[in-house]
Formats: sequence, C-alpha cells, structure tokens
Amino acid sequence: MLDSTIEALRNALASRFPPVTRRDKHEIETGDLPPSISSFLVLHLERKAREELGQLDFAGLRWIDIDHANVRQCLDALAHEANEHAVVPKDEWDQCLREATRFTVEATIDPRTALVKLVFGDDEAQVPADHLISRLRRFDAHPPLRDAVADSLQRRPEDTYSRERFQSIVAKVDDLRTDGFTANDWLDELSIVCELLAEVGLPKALPAEQIAAFLAAQRCGSEARVVATAGREHITPEEAKDLIEAASPTEEPEDNLSEARKSAPQEWSLFSQAVESGGAERERDPASVPLWKRFQKDFNAPMGSITREDRPEDRSTPPDPTTDAKAPSPDRVARPKPATQDLDEHGERSQRPLWQQYRSSKPGSKTDNSQAPDLQELELGVLGPDAARGRDSFIDDLFGGDEKAYLDAMDELSHANTWSEASQVIADRVFKRYKVNIYSEPAVAFTNAVEARYRARRVNA
Repeated sequence: MLDSTIEALRNALASRFPPVTRRDKHEIETGDLPPSISSFLVLHLERKAREELGQLDFAGLRWIDIDHANVRQCLDALAHEANEHAVVPKDEWDQCLREATRFTVEATIDPRTALVKLVFGDDEAQVPADHLISRLRRFDAHPPLRDAVADSLQRRPEDTYSRERFQSIVAKVDDLRTDGFTANDWLDELSIVCELLAEVGLPKALPAEQIAAFLAAQRCGSEARVVATAGREHITPEEAKDLIEAASPTEEPEDNLSEARKSAPQEWSLFSQAVESGGAERERDPASVPLWKRFQKDFNAPMGSITREDRPEDRSTPPDPTTDAKAPSPDRVARPKPATQDLDEHGERSQRPLWQQYRSSKPGSKTDNSQAPDLQELELGVLGPDAARGRDSFIDDLFGGDEKAYLDAMDELSHANTWSEASQVIADRVFKRYKVNIYSEPAVAFTNAVEARYRARRVNA
C-alpha cells in the first residue's frame, strides 16, 4: 500500500529534479524541493560527508604531530568545510530521492520512529544537545510532533541525549499530544503527506485500504469500516471525514463488511477485529471482558494513554511529559508463574535464558514444572512448526528483547479461542505496547503465523 504512494512521489520528484549533475547542500537547502524532502536530504548529506571524512586515517599519521593545537585546528576546519560543502554524486541522486520519499511517507504513519531515526541515524548512541536541536528542526515530515518535542526539550534541557532517553521523551510527548484524538484528528495527520503529494502535482488521495488500516490501528474501528466499504480505490482525508460523518454504523450491511474484510489488507483486518473485541458489547457487559483487560478504566483507550488526573486541563500547573510519571498500566502486571520456574535442580536461581526455563523438567524432580507452559509447545500451537526459527527475530524486533514478554504473549495467545481474541492480544500486548511498525517484516510475519491457526480452523470446519 505505502509502496505505491512512495513510488508515485519519487517518480514525480525525479521528473522535476532529474540527476543531470551532482547537487550540493546549498542547492538542496535553497532549491524548490519540498521542505520535508530537502530536510532529510541535507541531514543525509551531512552524515555521508562525516562517514567519508572518517575514512581518512589521520590517527595513523607518523610524520605529523596530529595532537598539535594548530594541526587540530586545521582538522576541525576541514570537518566544518566538508560538512558545508557536501554533495550528492550524480549517480546517487535517484537512490537518495527514494530514501527521502520513503522516510517522509512513513513518518506520517509512524512519526515517533521516523524522528528518532532522523536525529540519531542508524548507529549514533549519543548526540549533544545542540546537534540534536539542529536536527530536530529539520523534521519537516511531521511538524506537530517536531514542535511538541522541541517545546519539551526547551523546558528541561540536557547536555547530551542518548537514543533511549530521546525515544522515551518522544513517546511521552506524543502520548500527550494525541490523547483524546478522534478519527478526524487522525485523518488530519494523514493530510501532511497528502499536501506533499499535491505540492509535486499529484492527487491528494491515498489508497482507501491504507486509510482504513491507519484508522483501525488507532482504534477507530467503525470509522475504518466506513472507509473500507465505501467502494473507493483512492480517497482524500477530507472525503473520508465526509463519509464517516454521513455514515450510520448501525445500518452498515453485514455482507458489505464481510467483503471489505476479504479485500482489505491484513493489517486492517487485525486491528479492526481487535477493536471489535473490546468494543461496545464489552462496555455493556464488563464481565465478558478478559480478566487482564478489566483493570483498564476505559476499555477502548489505547495502551499508555493518560488518565484524567494526568490531563493538563485538570492540573494547576502544566505537566512535563519527560518527568511526569504515570502509574504502570495494569495489563503489565505479570501473571503468576510456578514459584520454581527460575530455580535450577539445586534450588539455585537459574542462569539459563528465560525461555529455556519454561521447558518442562522431569516429573518428580525438585523443579518439576509440569504445570508451567512449555515454550516449544506454546510456539507450535500459536505460531506453527516454524516458530523456533523466527523466535529471536520476534523477541528482538517485536518485544524489545524482553523474553518474558514474549513468553507471556505466547501463553495469552494460546488461550485465544478466536482470531478476534488473538488480534486483540497482538494489538494491545505487542504492537501498541512496544510501538511496533505494523508494516515491518517481523510484524507481518508474526501476524500471518498467528492467523494461520484460525484460518486452518475455518477451512476444516
């Protein structure tokens, strides 16, 4: 879905800005390129220049006093001038445009990840505050989040920021920024990329499936269904708003909804069903809500959203998203496990990886975990015969490296009797909690593996 939009945007830019010659930093900054594209390209240029300069082995010079003050001054001047006069080679221009357009479009869907990537690149762990602010100002792909984060950093400045610290700040700021968003507010987020399309002469419409998937991911399930069943291949956010306003969800034909689910992308199916499983019926009958879910004050509120006590309008002083602590989400309370699960056969705490501790011990031994979940059995039932092969990737990419969270999710999914229940677990315990890009390869592979179990049931029924 995104690929078609990205490719159309790249082609339009390439026709207006062909690779006739190399392009320098000044030309890119002051030219006619859209700001979101030029901002990304400038930072990309600067990183490439630093990488290339770093390949020069000044430290290996034997006949020059590299530590002399004058020599260091010259090297610093060289680094500065190299940064100011960075260029994009002619044969690299097309690839640079491709990267810039992909980054810009994906920033509309997942601005948090995009902002951290823009500031820290792929491998920087620490960034001085002045450099971070300079890079943050170039995040034209999503001005609302950029401005909110800049305001937070200005109120509580730090000398240096680690990647993890900045990620935490961005997440908290964005949680506050989007708290209480309606479907119309989320559609306004999509308007950012639509304005970019219009700027290069393309229609302001996006694939309807993409808009439906985006709304469903934000727990706007009924609105997502309206867009998905409208019979439109492409649609603008404003047109989507009109459709939603005119639609009556209670009068929506069931057969149309079924057809929409068949034709809609899997990501939309996953989140729309997840929203349904925590929807109006559960609000009317709280007893039908799973035990782990009942502790939420608002069954339909996104994980990590702020409580009423946290809302700015209910405080005498404005909250600081980087320091105001929230109570841990109740769904994070670990379910009880057998008391011996983390002890070895001598009664000592085991040093094995956590997932190995879930393998059943021999019956009758001190660590008889016959009542504990067996990881391989859980994975086989939830993800299928190839589960172990993707385990490391799922733990690292979807669960932030938290093996216990992976085990808990396997256990939860093993008790999900329907795809609707399973998709609710995936949405809340994985994608929402760990801010997973639902279009990433690990996310799609995990979802496909879980859904296959229920698809097989339908076929055999």
